[in-house]
Amino acid sequence: MQKYFVLPLLLFLFSSSFPSVLQAQQPYQLTKRFTPADGLVDIVTRDGITDTQGYLWIATNSGLSRYDGHSFKNFYQNLSDSTSLCSNVISDFLVDKAGSLWMATDFGLAKYDPETEAFQCFRQGFKD
Repeated sequence: MQKYFVLPLLLFLFSSSFPSVLQAQQPYQLTKRFTPADGLVDIVTRDGITDTQGYLWIATNSGLSRYDGHSFKNFYQNLSDSTSLCSNVISDFLVDKAGSLWMATDFGLAKYDPETEAFQCFRQGFKD
């Protein structure tokens, strides 16, 4: 009767210590720091998001940067172009259910059109 008790006890002890060994391992994380020398608009960033196409968008106080895994493409406000950013100050992002990228600027909301690389600005309540 003793050997029937020892085997389940050993199995229990081994199996209960196995997960703790797995938990002791630290996850491997990849990080990369970007600067304006890499093409980022500004060193001070406010927010970031990945869109449905896999681009990393980075919001700053000086414009918007899009990273494709190799290089940056930067977007800025151009007062003579109605399809440019509403403002260079972007504070937040959202990707909606349709996959559209929206951003909050200090002059209203902007929606990005990936086909034309243009922005549509919604400035209700703001005076130009």
